[in-house]
Amino acid sequence: MSDSDGNISEDLEFDYDDDEEVSFSEFTADENEIDLVNKFEEEVYIKKDLKKEAPSANRLQARAKYKAWSLEEYINHFFISKCKKLQSMKLPNCDFDDILIMLHAKNWGEESVINGCYDNPTKFFEDCGLPLRKRNNTFEVVKNFLCPICCSDDDIQTETYSLTCNHKFCVACYTRYVVGLVHEGKLITCPECKLSIPHGDVQKFVNVYNEQQQSGSSVLNSPFKFVVDDASKAFVKGSPIKTTIDLSSFELLKYAAKRNIDSNPGNFKYCPAPDCMHLVELLSPAKDGRTESENGKTMDEENIYKVPIVTCPKSHEFCYSCQFENHLPLPCWLVKAWIKKCNDDSETANWIDAHTQSCPKCDSQIEKNGGCNHMTCSTCAYHFCWICLEEWAKHGHQYYACNRFDPDTVNAAQKYKKSKRLTLKRYIFFYSRFSVHETSMEGDSKTLKKVNEKMTKYMNEESKRRNNAEVSSTNSLSWIDVQFLHDAIRQLTNGRKTLKWTYVFAFYLSKSNFSEIFEQMQDYLNKTVEDLSKIFEEIYAKKKDSSNLIMQNKLDIINLSNLVAQRQEKMIEFAFTGLEQKLLRLEEEKPESSLEPVQTQTQGQTKRKQR
Repeated sequence: MSDSDGNISEDLEFDYDDDEEVSFSEFTADENEIDLVNKFEEEVYIKKDLKKEAPSANRLQARAKYKAWSLEEYINHFFISKCKKLQSMKLPNCDFDDILIMLHAKNWGEESVINGCYDNPTKFFEDCGLPLRKRNNTFEVVKNFLCPICCSDDDIQTETYSLTCNHKFCVACYTRYVVGLVHEGKLITCPECKLSIPHGDVQKFVNVYNEQQQSGSSVLNSPFKFVVDDASKAFVKGSPIKTTIDLSSFELLKYAAKRNIDSNPGNFKYCPAPDCMHLVELLSPAKDGRTESENGKTMDEENIYKVPIVTCPKSHEFCYSCQFENHLPLPCWLVKAWIKKCNDDSETANWIDAHTQSCPKCDSQIEKNGGCNHMTCSTCAYHFCWICLEEWAKHGHQYYACNRFDPDTVNAAQKYKKSKRLTLKRYIFFYSRFSVHETSMEGDSKTLKKVNEKMTKYMNEESKRRNNAEVSSTNSLSWIDVQFLHDAIRQLTNGRKTLKWTYVFAFYLSKSNFSEIFEQMQDYLNKTVEDLSKIFEEIYAKKKDSSNLIMQNKLDIINLSNLVAQRQEKMIEFAFTGLEQKLLRLEEEKPESSLEPVQTQTQGQTKRKQR
């Protein structure tokens, strides 16, 4: 969908039908099963009643207890709050900078810092890279200074920086040194000794580097203006960090948090969404009463009730276990199998296996593109018969009539080829539908974003008019009145995502009466999702008075979003039943006979005159 001109592209409508019909009708549901589907349809039907509340989040997605953190919240809670707590304890000879360095050096363990400060403070300070005397970090301009790193000895004045150890280096070299190490998340020490650079000083170097990058200047050639403003002067004089500064924005602390999180993957994980730096803490795994089979063995791998679906502060849903998007109704192991199948060359190999044969002499793959059965390998120049794979010279003078024909061998080979073609066609059938809904999700995302922008703009204008007394408060809309729109947007996204993964579930599902019911439920969910998506597209396509169209369709939007939520949940529950009954298969079995075979043209034997 193109949004450059503000109009909905006509190409947004997808054709879900293949060019060739594929039949799945070998199995038929009996009357009881049809009644079950009809009963399901009746249960999820929602009458047009504005008082009907939107359903809560899918109960299958709320079984894992977790806490969503922004990176700033994590730093403030696990780093800064500990530092302030220790500062309030009046540790001897320690200011805020010192305590922050101590905590960082001891992996943010409060007890380690307290014990170190009182048991053997001298050794503890040395281990943390802190000076035993008062800190004296200095910035000064030195004439005829020879930098030990870049060996620059120009007559001009050189800006230098040094810690209490008095190991001076030019600011350009110090900046490159700090920026090169900050991503490791560890304390950065003096290039020549083990004294630690305070976090505030590190951030100043990072800020200067970023400013140089934004201006397009080179770190090597551009002078550093540390002494221009008062803040820079305070920095180079070694002033302690003011607790009013937002320390969560410090790059070193961000990378330290990432290092801490990566070392503890069992409890914390980053949101996998692109450019999202938020994370989730798993407080307890998903639980459900049905965790044992009849023989007493656990079914954790098959129990989708135990899939820990979590949401980051930016409302990105993902699976905590495999860090993939919300993939219900599939368990994680099945998602991994599908991704592997789509990413590797298995289907390419299947196509080659189905449409080519190996040269009997050098094993090169050969595709037959003509009617003649006399084949010549382009690799080794070996002449052989396409039908029996014997050397062509053995065929005597009956040049185009294979007298080495073995009916059993040929029938087995043709049966194998047919099976491979059906397997390949079945994969393409389900993958195409999976891919279509993945593309539709992208289209929905653009549409919903524009609809949300229109509604936000309208509400802001409405608020201004209300403040200017242009409209009465009784006749204007509030944000509460349009909350249904955000709920519907979220539900459409979730419903489309579930629908997409149901095609993967169906791919691995053995053909049975259960699969027939599953496909009908899939049709119901698909229709409801498309109906809701169509309303949003109509709203997006309307250039004027789109907010009025939203309110006119409020009833339909609420009802359809409720229906999507209920059908989505019913389908996930039904999929769990299939997992319990072990109806899925991963082996490359013979495709179901209900699939219509690919129509292939048999190569007839062409009679030609002998030379």
